[in-house]
Amino acid sequence: MALSLESQIIWNEPGLSLMAARNENEKIAYRCRLLRRAAGYDSATDFAALLGIERSRWANIEGGYPLTRQIALEIAKKVQGSSIDYLYLGMEGNLSVGMRDEIRRLEAADAPRRRANNNH
Repeated sequence: MALSLESQIIWNEPGLSLMAARNENEKIAYRCRLLRRAAGYDSATDFAALLGIERSRWANIEGGYPLTRQIALEIAKKVQGSSIDYLYLGMEGNLSVGMRDEIRRLEAADAPRRRANNNH
């Protein structure tokens, strides 16, 4: 099922194009995957269960659908060391040191694959 143009936009900023909104959603999706893995959840199904949401809902978020405020708050409440600032903006300042370090390790491990995907 295709998303409407309006549902693909993460916030309503003047001048934010649809392409920019999609790009932001993709960045948030990547950070959500990193945070899940850094929290020790290899399985998206188990992470969704922790949050009390359907597996398909979490899969949609990791696939680029907008992260709702409600789910971001659930992550902040249930995942020790996480930060809403990190999820939405990529700011690491409010992450715990352990979470930050694990996310950085995972990013470094993912870097070659991401570069290869961006070159195609």
